[in-house]
Order: sequence, then structure tokens, then C-alpha cells
Amino acid sequence: MLIFIYGKDNYQSYQKLKNLQNDFQKKIDPKKISLTIFDLEEENDLKKIEEEISFSSLFSSKKMVILKNISKNKDFRKKLLSLIEKKKIPKETILIIYEKDEVDMRE
Repeated sequence: MLIFIYGKDNYQSYQKLKNLQNDFQKKIDPKKISLTIFDLEEENDLKKIEEEISFSSLFSSKKMVILKNISKNKDFRKKLLSLIEKKKIPKETILIIYEKDEVDMRE
């Protein structure tokens, strides 16, 4: 599942992100979930992020990966689009892309 959260109203978009994260943690047994958050303004290891998105875990039944600020990294955007197009994101993975502001992904 792919969820894209962005907009001018930073408060409401951030609240939506937090609600999704909290619901995920409450509804599923904590021993069976994996939650990972990457902020691309701080994280440089694109290979590590790509692996986290692409691979299923043996120990958890559901996985949520939150990616923040990907609009600033064109290389990663291209890789992520390729993963989505090739359907390399496992169905048990919830991928959330969060941007603080409006986004122009046409670049």
C-alpha cells in the first residue's frame, strides 16, 4: 500500500501521519510489526532505504516504512518510482511518503 501525504497545512498533514502510525501500532501485535522512518534530509544511505522497502521480514507480518522529504532527492525518487513500477514492494508493506509542503514531482 502506498500513501502520499503532503500539503500547505503542515499541522494537519503531520497529524494524519501520526494517526496512521498510531493506528498501525495499536491494531497489530507489536511483536509482528516493523516500523521504520527515514528522513532523506538526514539519511544518505539510499541502498539501505531501498532494501528496507523491498524486502519482507521473516519475523514481522506487517511493515510500515515512512519516507520524509523525498522530493529533495531526485536520485531516490527515480529509484522509488522504479520499485513501484516493477511491483517490488511487498504487499504486507505500507509505504508512506510524507512531505511538509506542496510538492512538484515533475522535475
